[in-house]
Parts: sequence; structure tokens; C-alpha cells
Amino acid sequence: MDISVKELKAGEVEMTVTLPSESVRDEVENRFREYQKKVALKGFRRGKVPMSYIRKNMEGQALNEAVNELINRHYPLAVGEKELVPIDQGNIEKVDHEPGGPLTFVARIEVEPTVELSQYTGLEVERLVREVDDNDMDKALKDLQEKYASWVPVEDGAAQGDQLTCDIQENDSMGLALDERLYKNIDVVLGKGAYGPVFDERMEGVKAGETRDLTITNPEDDPDPEVAGKTEYYTVTVNEVKRAELAEINDDFASEIPPGFDSLEALKEHMRGELSKSLDRNIEQTLNGRIIDQLIEKNPFEVPAKMIDQRLQEIVDQARQGTDNPIDEGVVRETYAQQVENQIRWTLIAKAILKKEEIKIGDSEIEAEIARIAEEQGQPVETIKLQLSRGDSMRRMAEGLVERNLFDFLRSNSTITDKPVEKTDAEESSSES
Repeated sequence: MDISVKELKAGEVEMTVTLPSESVRDEVENRFREYQKKVALKGFRRGKVPMSYIRKNMEGQALNEAVNELINRHYPLAVGEKELVPIDQGNIEKVDHEPGGPLTFVARIEVEPTVELSQYTGLEVERLVREVDDNDMDKALKDLQEKYASWVPVEDGAAQGDQLTCDIQENDSMGLALDERLYKNIDVVLGKGAYGPVFDERMEGVKAGETRDLTITNPEDDPDPEVAGKTEYYTVTVNEVKRAELAEINDDFASEIPPGFDSLEALKEHMRGELSKSLDRNIEQTLNGRIIDQLIEKNPFEVPAKMIDQRLQEIVDQARQGTDNPIDEGVVRETYAQQVENQIRWTLIAKAILKKEEIKIGDSEIEAEIARIAEEQGQPVETIKLQLSRGDSMRRMAEGLVERNLFDFLRSNSTITDKPVEKTDAEESSSES
């Protein structure tokens, strides 16, 4: 098989494949033998029809089928040999074959673009660092209080922070109940924003047994494209109102927190360690994001529109799953277009760096990671291997290890400066929600 590839434009190539005449002849002969087994002809038992008859009467059919089979078989082989990554199936645009001669076919294929790396080492990146502070500890203790609170029914009107157990019926604009839109025994904590600030505000003061009709108009810039700008109508029946009774934070409280701590100080020490680990992970993720942003900026290239369109269509399809509500496809695409393009850019840049630097993982790294997981979960290594063998868990773990090695390489070849920062407004608001 002879293969040549010519680039037509960014993200599109023309691949020409030529197969020798022997390949065509052998495939045609295979067809003749198959026909002979099946053809029925008066005066001959099945399978005994003379080959001369088969050749004379079925040559055209055999040749057409042989050519199609050879193209279907060798097209993916040629793509793999040339290490092309097609975006779609590609189109066979030309087929040439003269009797007794070779078979040539030409395919036009949209492929992932080849990224010519301009700069991926020598980056200068700031790492935003901070330490766990008293506010973090206070917030974590408050979260524990709420998590292990006792919820006690109350008869007075609901206040912010109270939990409603209610049935929520979605209606049409005329107030008529929509079929299969009754959600029973839904728990909602007022003030948490689970159903939006309007719901929290209008349900304040409600009592058990009371029913309220709500009309909620979502803002045009709502991050959920399914509900953005949409007016929704609900009838909410409250079955129960409960108020949290928070335990006092002391040694007794600490002893009730799994796995049970000897004292409040011991609990705080454990919490500070866990918060530090979480904060360190966030710091490293933010650093990785800054590295990605620089790599995208310093290595510009054209992303094929079809790659972006395919990913956006996946997002649209996912948004449509599990809902009968109409989805504004245009809003979804506009909302996610830039994010999707950047994700594709980073994926292609990462692949180019991995290939150029030959960054890989070996069996020893996989075994070490499995051992680490087993120790962390307190499970035998064989149990973890069995769990990872299901689905694509092993592949995803391996991809994670490759990504880790990639960022290790990028950091070690960049100048990273630590910049102490205060807790950001975003962190503050996130911790309060």
C-alpha cells in the first residue's frame, strides 16, 4: 500500500492510497469463491456451478464489491499509518481502477490541526498562595455544626435558614398543572438559593400546611441556558417546616464527629490539616490554569470550526436530556463557544507537547498509583485493580497520571514566583453560600 498526504488548508488534508493489482485480483477471486458456494444453477448442485460461469456472469459485481471492501479495509489502516486524527469520517472523492491494474482512491479528510509549538518552556507564572486562617476554621466549624444539626419541626412562619419539606407543582401560564411536573417531598433550605433568591424570599413566613403560588422570571443572563429569561409558574405546598438546632462547639461536639475526636483541639488540628490539603490543591489547580492560559496565548493556531461545532452539539444534546422543556440551542452555543474553543486549544497543545517531549507513563507508575489509592482507601491492591478494571476507570486514571507528568514538566521548565494573597471575594462568597 502506497500512501501520500497533501495538506489542503489548516485542518484539511487529501490522502491518496494506491493498492497493487495483486490485492484487487485476490479480493475478486475471494468473491468468486464465495459466489460459487451460494449460486444455484439448473443442472448443478449448489457449490458445483463451474467457475467459468461465475467469472463470465458475475465479474462486474465481484469487482465492485472487491473495490468497496478494499477501500473500507485500507482507509482506516492508511489513516493510522500516517497518524492522522480525523474529525469526521472523511469523504472518498475519487476512485481509479483499470482492469488488471492497481486501485487508487483519494479521500478528503478534516483532521486535528498540527500544532507548531512556539513557546512552552521558559514561562513566567505567578502562583497565588495563602495559608489557612481563622476565618477558614470558623467557616469549617460552622459547616460541621449545620451538617450535624438536629432539625426540629416548628409551627411559626419559616425564616431564612429553615428547611421546608414541600410538594412543588409546575404549572403553565394559565395556572394549570403540567403533567409529570409534580415533585413531592422536596427539602429546601431557605437562603441557600437552591431554587433562586425569589423562591427564598417569597416562601419566607410560610407555615406547615400552607400553599403558595409563585411566578418566577429568570434573568436573561442566568448561567443555566435552559431557564434563562424564562417565566415559570409553581404551586408550592409546604408539608413541614423545620429549624436547625446547632450543637455547642466543645469537646462533646468533637467526640460526635466521625471517627470521634478526644477533644475540640484535636478536631481543629485535623480540620486545619484537611483544609491545608484542599487549599494546596486549589492553589496548584489555579497555577495549572495560569500555565494553560499562557500556553494558549503564546501558541496561536486556527481551530477547525467542525471541532468546535461537534463539542457544542454534544453540550446541546446533554442539555436536552432529561427535560421536556425547549432548549434554546443558540443561547447554549453562545454561552459555551469560547470555553469550548479554549478547551480544544489546550487539548491540542498538550498533545503536541506530550509527543515532542515524549512524556509517557510506565507500568511502575501505574502500579505505584494503584498502591497509593489502596493505602488511602484502606483496601487491598487487588480490590482496587478489580474496581479500575470496570468501564474506563483504568484509562481515566492513566490519563490523569500523564497529565500530572505533563504539568510537572511544564512547572519545572517555567519560572514560578509565589505571590501571597488575601482570601478573594470569590472565595468569601463561595464559603458563605
